[in-house]
Amino acid sequence: MLSVAHTSAVLGERVTVHLSVLDHDDLRGGLKPDAGGRSQRGDLAALRRLVAGA
Repeated sequence: MLSVAHTSAVLGERVTVHLSVLDHDDLRGGLKPDAGGRSQRGDLAALRRLVAGA
């Protein structure tokens, strides 16, 4: 697990991101969206979409 904290000028607040490397089998159910439409896990493309939306 790698945790990175950064103050976002766009958001005007401190943002913390937790990165972890998981085995492919650990993705079970992790990609399913929650009630808010966001999943707990994703791939590089999902990370890029999340960062681009910020």
